[in-house]
Amino acid sequence: MTDYYPSGTSTIFADFSYISTANDSTIFGVNDWVAESANMRSYINGSGSFAYRYGDRKYGPYNGGSMPANTSRHTTYLAPTYAIFDSSQWSHSNPYQTGQCIKPLGIACMVNRYGSVDSNTIGRVIIYSIKTWNNGVMTSDFIPARRKKDNAVGLYEKILDKFYQSYTSSYQFDAGPVVGLI
Repeated sequence: MTDYYPSGTSTIFADFSYISTANDSTIFGVNDWVAESANMRSYINGSGSFAYRYGDRKYGPYNGGSMPANTSRHTTYLAPTYAIFDSSQWSHSNPYQTGQCIKPLGIACMVNRYGSVDSNTIGRVIIYSIKTWNNGVMTSDFIPARRKKDNAVGLYEKILDKFYQSYTSSYQFDAGPVVGLI
């Protein structure tokens, strides 16, 4: 999990590749609908296509996507009024601009309403970068990294200068090729 709590004005960008296109393989997500707050998720749906949700329990999630999932490199934006997957764009209304998540955003998983990782949503993905904005101001900039002091693999968040390891011992980040050390 991260220290980023999306809101109704959040935009999230991901540059990634799927390793596996299994159902529910999540790039990023949070679902805290108990509070009738934001439900933000970018994932593969049951029919093997890219999908997204941006909404809340009161107004319902907004789903998009009919792009078949594959293991190529992709980019996705999830914003208050639109979603983009590679070059395809979907529009959606956003009636809850003031909603605020009470759970943090998960990367390569969805954080459920209880604040833990939903094991059914673990994404087998290669993350190149994930960035977040609130009201147009960048709030997070995650890149894959290996920490020098203990060789731990995870994500380094450049704005907070913070390193994040895997969420649980059952689901560890795997190292890719070394491109730099922090």
